Order: sequence, then C-alpha cells, then structure tokens
Amino acid sequence: MLNFNLIKSMNLKILFLFFIFVFLQNISFSQDTIIVLPEVEIYGKESFLINKMNSIKPQSIAGPKTDIGTMLKAMPNTSGIRRGGTSIDPVFRGFRSSQLLILTSDGIRIEGGCPNRMDPVTSHIDAEEIMQLQWIQGSDMLQYGPAIGGVLVLQTIEPMPYGKWTIHTRLKSSYESNYNGFSNAVSINGGNKKFFFRLATAYKNYGNYTDGRGMEVNSSYQKDYLSIKTGLQINTFNTLRLNYTRSEARDVRFPALPMDENSDYTDIFNFSYTHFSNVENEKKEDFFANIYHVRVDHLMDNHHRPQYSQVIAPLTGIMRASSAVNAYTTGILVKKSFSSARLQGSLGIDIEQIDKDGYRNRTMIMTMGGLSTESKNQDNLWKEACIRNAGFYTNIKLPILTKSLKIKQEISVNIRYDYHQNFSSDTFLLVKNEINFFKNQTYEHHNLSFGCDYKVFFNQKLIIKAGISRTMRNGNMNELYIKRMPVGFDNYDYLGNPSIKPEINNQFDLGIQFKSNKTVSVAMNFFASIVEDYIGASLMTPSIIMPATMGVSGVKQFNNIGKAHFMGGELMLNSPEHYKLEVKATAGYTLAYLENSTKYIYSGTQVVGSEILKNDPIPEIPAMNTSFSLLYKLQKYRLYPQLDVFYTFTQNQVSESNYESSTPAYFLMNMSVKYKFKSFAELCLGANNLFDKAYYEHLNRKTISTVPNEKIKLYEPGRSFFISILLSL
Repeated sequence: MLNFNLIKSMNLKILFLFFIFVFLQNISFSQDTIIVLPEVEIYGKESFLINKMNSIKPQSIAGPKTDIGTMLKAMPNTSGIRRGGTSIDPVFRGFRSSQLLILTSDGIRIEGGCPNRMDPVTSHIDAEEIMQLQWIQGSDMLQYGPAIGGVLVLQTIEPMPYGKWTIHTRLKSSYESNYNGFSNAVSINGGNKKFFFRLATAYKNYGNYTDGRGMEVNSSYQKDYLSIKTGLQINTFNTLRLNYTRSEARDVRFPALPMDENSDYTDIFNFSYTHFSNVENEKKEDFFANIYHVRVDHLMDNHHRPQYSQVIAPLTGIMRASSAVNAYTTGILVKKSFSSARLQGSLGIDIEQIDKDGYRNRTMIMTMGGLSTESKNQDNLWKEACIRNAGFYTNIKLPILTKSLKIKQEISVNIRYDYHQNFSSDTFLLVKNEINFFKNQTYEHHNLSFGCDYKVFFNQKLIIKAGISRTMRNGNMNELYIKRMPVGFDNYDYLGNPSIKPEINNQFDLGIQFKSNKTVSVAMNFFASIVEDYIGASLMTPSIIMPATMGVSGVKQFNNIGKAHFMGGELMLNSPEHYKLEVKATAGYTLAYLENSTKYIYSGTQVVGSEILKNDPIPEIPAMNTSFSLLYKLQKYRLYPQLDVFYTFTQNQVSESNYESSTPAYFLMNMSVKYKFKSFAELCLGANNLFDKAYYEHLNRKTISTVPNEKIKLYEPGRSFFISILLSL
C-alpha cells in the first residue's frame, strides 16, 4: 500500500499520468505484459565481459536511482565530483569535464549552462530513464566525437513497435530516510506495428542530508522530468522517431560552491531516421540520421548565503550576486554502415554548434561611519560565444584469415578529422607590456585523430585486445571564454584563453578477458597515456588583472602547461550468471602526473616566489577503488538479498604545487533485499552506508565556510534507509 504522503508529494504531471495509468489498465487491448526493449552492445558479441566492466545497468544497483553520477561510481575507475546533494560530475580514469564526451544513444550532446558545472550532462537525463551506461575508450571513441579520456553513452529506454495495439504502464516510488526525500516516476509504453510511443515523467523532492558525523549538509533540491518519444515504422526497414524531453531543477543547494542553482530548465528536441537492411536473415541498422536541438536556461544566485544579508569577516560589506546563462546546442549526425564478406565498417559525419551567453550581476553594500553606499556591476561570463565543430570519421574492421579454426584475428582502424572554430562577440581585451593575454578573434583548428586495435579470439574463451590511438579535443567554453569566475577546485577566479591549443592524447590500451562456464570469468584493462599540451591554469599577477569575485586569492588563466602522464587500469571478476549465487568483484586505479608543474610560494595571501616541480601528481585524481557484490537468488521465495562492499584506499598521490591534501581510506557496506510479489510488482528494502561511516571522497569539493580560512571537504551522506515500490502492468 502506497503511503499517502508519497502520493501527496507528487506534482501535477505525476498525478496526471497516474490517472491515465489507472484508466488505461481498464481498457487495455492486450493481456501481454512483456515490454521488449533493445539491447545495445557497443563492441559486439565477442566482448562479453569487457562490456560488463565498462557498463552498468540500473537493475544491478539496489535502491533508488536518483542521480546518474552516483550510479556511475559503482563502476571500476569511475568517480565523481560532489558539490552538493545531486548532479555528481563524472570522472573516468582521472579524465573529466570536456576530456570526456557524454552523449545519449541518439548521439545528442548537451552543453550545460553553469560555469561551475552545477548541471553536468548527466543531470539533464533522469536516472529512471536509463537502460544502460557504457564507457568507450581508445580508438573506438572516434566514432562518437572529439574526446581524449572516454565516451559515456547514456542508453535511454526507447519505445518499440508491438504486434498489435498494446498499452504498458510502469509506476515506481521511492523514499530515502536520510534526505527525507521522495522519488516518483511513471511511464507508459504503447502502440502497434506502425505507431509506437513512450510517455515518461518523474518528480524528486529531497531535503538536506546528514553525514556520518551527524552534521546536516545544506543539499536539498527539487527536480521534474518529462519525456515524450514517438516512432513511426514506415515499413519493415524504415523508421522515423520524434522525441521531446524537458527537465527542470529548482532550488538546488550547493554548499561547495559560492552560489546555488535557483533554476535550470532544459528542452531537448530530436528527429531521427533509421534504415535497416537484411544481413544473413538478421535485421541490422544500415543508415542513421539525426538532427537535434538542446536549450538550457540556467539561473544561480547566493540568496541563501550569509553574505547576501550580513557582513562576514574579514570582508567589510554585503555581496549579492546572481548569474543567468543561456546555452544552445544544435547538431546533425549521419552514419552509414557497410559490410562485405571480408570487410565491415562505417562512415559518419557529425556537426555541432554551441552558443552560450551569460552575465553576472553584483551588488555591493558597504557601511562606514553610519553611511551606507551601494554599487552595482554587471559583467558578462560569455558574450555570444560560439563553438563549431564538424567531424568526419571512418571505421574499418578487417578479419585476418588463419589456418586454425580455433583462433580468429581482427584489425580495426578508426580515423577522424575535425574542423573546429571558436569566436565570440566579446569586447574584453587584456594587453600588458605588449603581451596579449585575451584577444577576441576567430580561431580555427584542424584536428586529425586515429587509432588501431588488434584482437585475437581463442574459441570465445580468451580474448586479447591491444590498441594505440592519438586523439584530440579543443578547449571548452570555460577554457576559452570564461571571465573571472571561481570555476576551479581552488580559491581563484579563472580567465579563459581563446587561443588555447587542443589537447592531444597518445594512448596504449591492453585488454584481456577469459570466460568459463564453471568458474569465475576475468577481465583486465590496462592503459598508458601521454597528453600533450595538457590544459591547466597559470597564475596572473595583480598588475595584469584583478579578481572580480569577493574573497578569492587572485586570477588564473587557462593555458597549455606541458605534458601529462596517465596510467592505470581496471579488473573485474564475475561468477556465471546461471548460478543462484552471483559474485562480482572490481578494482580500478589511475596514476597521473605532470612532467613540469609550477608551485607558487605564498606569504599570507601574497605570492613571493615560485619553483618548478618535476613529476608532480595532477590534482583531483581518484584513489584506488574496489568493490565486492553478492546476490543470492531465492527464486522459490521470490527473494533476492544483495550485499555490496566498497573499499577505497588512501590517496597519497597529491599535488604539491596545488597544496592538495591526502584523503583517508574508507570502508562502506550497503544491504538490500528485493521481493517480487508477482511478475508486475516488486518491493525493495535496504540501507546505504549501513555503518553510518563519516567519510569524503578525494574529488569532493570543499564547503564554503562562514569562518575565514576554514574550509573542509564536503562529506558524503551517512546511513540512509530506503524503500521502493515498482508496479509494471
């Protein structure tokens, strides 16, 4: 029985679809209760275990799925930057932000509005709409776009045609005790052979959470989500799809940022066409074309911060600030696959334009000798800034004939060319001592990326994959055009650099996997990268530029700061799925450092000197993480208890040049039990952080404190009991 308060917490959209849900069950035209959804295997059938190591499905995670970033942290060598209670910013193998390309299964890319990444790409898609999350790395990335660290594909649930007119509904409601928060989602799938659709909506209302120390963290938020997806099957081999998605976030608190998210409204439109061909009596995608447009309206302010209404020492005034940003992403992508007796491959074109415009209002109120003065300033964060990228790629797979039928070999080649252009309408100009630090003009880059993989298959039991790649990516909107905003992990304003050069990643990959039907299957990935023209930041002297944000220590400008080295890998052990007891263990680790790094020496807040450090670790690299999971299938009693254990090691590889501190190790345990009443009903009970551990991750940002010079890492949530109910009819 659903709690009345849970139903009461739903917004109007949830209630509206809930009534439709009840109504349609009474007039259902079919007794079929099975929803057939597409399975997407990026690498193909031969990569059975590597797919599992680099991907995750929601059903493998017990309890509520409120944030995609949190779900990703269950994968090896994947972490996230926490700034508040939601919108965890993904980090994979130590790569982050635009070093990673995150897109939906239709190839849609989203440019967030916030310069502080309150709204990373993953925050614009509801976690309940995810069917699978998958990382792509190495030369395979080139088929998706310009990236150097990895591509994350957000495989969402899509509508599919039915043999006859059918309606299916799904209702899920969850409650978490720590946040006193509710999450509700309703979806309706239906259609016939010609026309099919999916309507989905979700509502989340979460309060502040309490960490393991018993301290309340100001982290509340509200989110709404609406998705309308339609499809028209013209004939057996031609399909049209038209989709619209709307996500809304309101009053999202970020205790580790100088402002909170007042509102964030995102609209995603896309229209696609797919042509299938019949290959060996199997229907395969032959041609795909998609056009999309994404609009993000983002508003943030410090209305809930103490400095908005009172003087906080050592500052001498009240500062009220707000920023409004509009971001638009428009794209077209076309892909054509081809195959013959000896050759398989694809050709593709993707064109993307990002437009971004935003400003900041600051009101400073000073009181001296009983006399109050007020000053107002408006400055732009980006002034009609634009990034255009047109890419062409080709992928060719060539099998190598061998005398042995037990051994198969394959070579895969990926080549990509990108034409990049960036410009803005900014009138900002920074010239000192005849040196131009910020020049507004159109910049163009011609980027050529390529890679080659070699695979050996031994009777489908053992697979070895080795690859080399050289991939490139250009600067993002922050790195190119941001003007004096504290967008880093340290206490500085940052200034963009329109002339920044692209990063180039030279990477070697080695993957080994072994599968047995009777014992544990094993998969291992190793990688080593040398990143040329690594994008970091350099300190600018006060004689060149002064900061614009109250309380920061100075200004840093984005620059290419030399060569960076990354190396590490992932390990996964899996028991056979047909056993009642499922066991899974994972581990991931990355070591990263800069060949040369500048350490600034301070006296108080003043820079009095500098020194060059050799092989200094790159800041904000996650610690080694491990996990162990047990799932026992008591199918006779419809019970599925699950135990998840996580151990993260101490991170002592910290940046001396950035005065980074080490992070202690921590041990976590989550427990849950799932009970399936019938094929259409499911109840899940459990607890996360069972022992109420007080801990923080190495990437967690520091809280903005009202006490001068006192900032501590943002702690993770303490123990939280949860309950979720799922109905599928």
